[in-house]
Amino acid sequence: MFSTFTARARRAAPAVPVAVLLALTLSSCTPGAIAAVSQATSAPAAPAGLNAEEARFVDLLNAERARAGLGALTVHNGATAVARGWAAELARRGSLDHNPDIARQVEANVTTAWVRIGENLGSGGDVDSVHRALMASPTHRRNILEGAFDLVGVGVVRSGGVLWMCMVFVAV
Repeated sequence: MFSTFTARARRAAPAVPVAVLLALTLSSCTPGAIAAVSQATSAPAAPAGLNAEEARFVDLLNAERARAGLGALTVHNGATAVARGWAAELARRGSLDHNPDIARQVEANVTTAWVRIGENLGSGGDVDSVHRALMASPTHRRNILEGAFDLVGVGVVRSGGVLWMCMVFVAV
């Protein structure tokens, strides 16, 4: 079952410091529901480590969670690989769309024992402005501050001066 919290997708011009965002949460999908939303795509390769922009997003996420009295999210290499793969696809397309294969990719790269998956997408000029926009959006803020989430992967790709970002949240 998909529950799309917001779907405000518009293309951000490279020189405009506006963040464009999308949020999604999947809860307890059955195998049939997963198959219905999945497409045949290859699984992303595991990342070696976070780049500076990805690390900054993780630091900002965990600082927000600490302020809310929540535990830090653990960065998971498999979730990071999924997020990076989708951020690259967003940059290639030049638009924000949710990953229709996220459940299968999480199962292949993170765990088959997930109970909830969340995805935040954004584009903009820099990490801090995209993060501020995420926190100003109730649906994105909800994913960031969801106490059930344990793991996170963040992928950032730059294309034409635009930062394209995908966050994958997993509750196990």
